[in-house]
Amino acid sequence: MTEPSLPDKLLAIDAAFSRARISHAFGGAIALGYYAEPRATIDIDCNVFGGVDDRGRVLRALGGIGVAVPADDPTLVRDGQARYWWGRTPVDLFFAHDPFHGAMARGVRRVPFRDAMIDVLGPEHLVVCKAVFDRRKDWLDIEQVLVGVGAFRADEVRRWLPRIVGTDDPRVERFEALCSTLLEP
Repeated sequence: MTEPSLPDKLLAIDAAFSRARISHAFGGAIALGYYAEPRATIDIDCNVFGGVDDRGRVLRALGGIGVAVPADDPTLVRDGQARYWWGRTPVDLFFAHDPFHGAMARGVRRVPFRDAMIDVLGPEHLVVCKAVFDRRKDWLDIEQVLVGVGAFRADEVRRWLPRIVGTDDPRVERFEALCSTLLEP
């Protein structure tokens, strides 16, 4: 039997979560593709706008479509996030545990994906997540979002990034430097 494609898997996750009434939005490269030059990805990043107490429903929904999930996961409980596998595809889940996640949920964008509509993180919250991860590719992605989103709300990033990483963190300074270079005053 042929493994479903990544887009088919994403739509299956979206449908399973919708059936189970699990509030969610896709992030990572999937969301990035709506705000900047799309890039290849091999994983599915999904933000779940419920706490880890909802993990049973989430894991059952994923297990029901073929994602290899445990009955329970102490790592998920401890970290609020976990990686599971659907064949060769990593499925990364990020559960809500901070007021930032409420802002993320309120800021999702409904976008077309194939013949369906899905929710993705808004550009500002995607930038916060990418700055927190602090990988080289994330900063390249952030530059593209700053240039590509006409009405980018830098103040929303300024509200959350220092709260998460600390006001003296170099990531805050790096974001400000990009804003001063790439955004019009």
